[in-house]
Amino acid sequence: MRLAGLALLAASAFAAAQDAAPFQVVRAEFGLFNALETGRPPFIATPLVPLVVDQSYGWVIVLKTSAKTVRWREEFIRAMSDEGRPTITEREVTLHNGVIFNSWSVAQGDPTGTYRMRISIEGKLVRTFEFRVE
Repeated sequence: MRLAGLALLAASAFAAAQDAAPFQVVRAEFGLFNALETGRPPFIATPLVPLVVDQSYGWVIVLKTSAKTVRWREEFIRAMSDEGRPTITEREVTLHNGVIFNSWSVAQGDPTGTYRMRISIEGKLVRTFEFRVE
């Protein structure tokens, strides 16, 4: 009976994976997010993040897909982190014009150095962003 239950679970997982709509990455960029009241563009693509508390940064990915929602996973490895262990963020989001994004903000005490974000969509690694905080 237990084996039949495991087989049913595996079959369900396989069917769900087959139902996921295919997608294509149209554009993927990393950069700075700016508040509208600053007068700067809302997003500036750049691999350099200034070490300024509350400066927002992150990624934007544009997808071509018929799906209404997608699951994404971000593995964020900070400079001088605990032996390179990533902070994991996972979300299922509704697409608006095919756009997904995530952002962080510089916090007091964040170290300078090289950081890395690995982004997976529907279980597939689609981009690795490497950037510097200075």
